[in-house]
Amino acid sequence: MTSLINPRGTLMDNSTTDGSGIVQPYAYNFQNVYNYGYETKLYGYVWPSLGLTVLILNILMIVVFIRTRMSSTTHMYLAAITTLDTLTIIFPSIVYFHVFVVLDIDDYLPYNLCKMWYYFTDIFPVTFHASAILITVCLAGQRCLCAAYPLSVAQWFTTKVTFVSIVGCILIAVIFEVSEFILYTFDRVDIFRSNETISGCKISIGRLETDEVRKYQISHFIVRVAIFELIPCVILIILDIIMLRKVHQAQTWRKSSSSNLQKSRRRNSSVTSTSTRLTILTLWFVGVFLIVEIPVVIILSIYAAGMLLSKTIVPLNELYTASVFSNFLVMLSFPLNFFIYFCCSKAFRVEAIRLLTCRVSRKSKMQRNAFDSVFQRTISSQIDHANPAFQN
Repeated sequence: MTSLINPRGTLMDNSTTDGSGIVQPYAYNFQNVYNYGYETKLYGYVWPSLGLTVLILNILMIVVFIRTRMSSTTHMYLAAITTLDTLTIIFPSIVYFHVFVVLDIDDYLPYNLCKMWYYFTDIFPVTFHASAILITVCLAGQRCLCAAYPLSVAQWFTTKVTFVSIVGCILIAVIFEVSEFILYTFDRVDIFRSNETISGCKISIGRLETDEVRKYQISHFIVRVAIFELIPCVILIILDIIMLRKVHQAQTWRKSSSSNLQKSRRRNSSVTSTSTRLTILTLWFVGVFLIVEIPVVIILSIYAAGMLLSKTIVPLNELYTASVFSNFLVMLSFPLNFFIYFCCSKAFRVEAIRLLTCRVSRKSKMQRNAFDSVFQRTISSQIDHANPAFQN
């Protein structure tokens, strides 16, 4: 993401480029946004490297889910979040590497890359991340119900209900960003620089008047911050507190029931124990999510307040710089999800190590040897029947 602040119409420049007094037209200029220069290096080198790491770990995570048959509704939510997180970081990584490393651009964005930059670093990752946030809220809500009603929640959260909720979250995020596909235009602007003219890029809302542009930007941005950042964070904090209390109650109940020798009690205790482990895992996921998202909410709220009050609370360039770090903080949380699951689930850990070390389980080896033995006997029998010479 270029910035969680969403600088679509604001990365402009009207300063001279060579001291000749010529006022350049508005154009998309990185030097106007990145104050210190290292931001392009972070986006160009660190971000793609992190994206590749996330891609590998998340693919491994989903493969482990499949191999260990972790197909509960909780794992469906986790797989959806993992997939969306991967898309969130991979799409901008492609463009960042191409623009900042391959082309080594540090000032004006070329016109021929305008649309790709806009979609791959802004619209697509923002949509994916917003979807993941809503699904995270669904996951936390589901685990709260599981912690409160571990024996009957399966009747409420069926596979169909979980799938519909995941698709619904994605559709909400996509619908909210549809207007960004329709309203924004991409114009070519000529930039005069040291005896040459380059084609720059201007992104703007070309179908609305100036006052309407401002009203639309303010309303759209504030609603986006509220629906996809502020409200989800508040809900997740509340659900986290509820889950903590329910986990404590479940552990207390399990300890008291362990001394009871009745089979039904022990069976219920086992079910509760499994549900509690998944709830603790969700607590870690949500906790990491809140740690990295709260700074984003603060930055976005400051920017939204400035838009509402039509005044500069914090200089815009400083907010852009802060958003660079908040972006990386969010991206750094993506590979942590794998390690959280690795530490919390023994079955996941064993299978992940087995895959990483290219080992085959003893059970799989026995099954394979048995299959090979049956296969060889079958082939030998067919050869004997097909060749009469072997029958003498």
